[in-house]
Formats: sequence, C-alpha cells, structure tokens
Amino acid sequence: MPVTAVEELPTAPRTAHAPATLAPLPASAELAAEIATQKKITEDLRTLQASMAEAESRMQAQYAQLVRQSSEALKVRQQLEEERERVRVASAAAEPATSADTKTVKSTEAKW
Repeated sequence: MPVTAVEELPTAPRTAHAPATLAPLPASAELAAEIATQKKITEDLRTLQASMAEAESRMQAQYAQLVRQSSEALKVRQQLEEERERVRVASAAAEPATSADTKTVKSTEAKW
C-alpha cells in the first residue's frame, strides 16, 4: 500500500543525533601527530613560497639589468662601427691627397 500525505510516518527529532560536522573526533596520539606534521609541512611551504618569491624578484631585477646592459652594448657597438666607417672614409679621402703630394714632391726633387 503506498504512503499518502494523510498517513503518519515514524520520524525521529532532528536534535536526537548530533550532525557529523559537530561531533568531535576522538582524541588520538596518531591524529595529534598527523596534525602536527601537517602544520609543519604548511609552515615549510609558506617559508619556501616566500623564498621563491624573493628569488623571483632578484632574478627579474638581474634580467632587467641584463637587458639594459645588452642595449647599452648594442649602442656602443653601433657607435664603434660608425666611428670605424668615419675613419675609413677619412683615410680613403686622405690617401689620394697624400699620394698626389708625394708625386709632386718626387717630381720637384727630380727637377732640382
């Protein structure tokens, strides 16, 4: 026979049993040791996390310094190349004039 709304079902009051979330765990040395171990692990993880964050910030600072130094080295290299080109052009321009001067001097020496 199906249960209908008119029939009374046997029920227990909600306060008769404590919910599992409120029931305290039995005291145990093993449980206390496990909790202590977990607390130590958590503390070690937090220490490690702080150490990693510090190392990361140091590495980022070193990387930024390396980028700046690389940029400066590239600028110096470009300036050096420009200066070498200027010296080449200046020496190439001075060479024909020197050659002409020596030819003139040689020809004058021969005449005297």
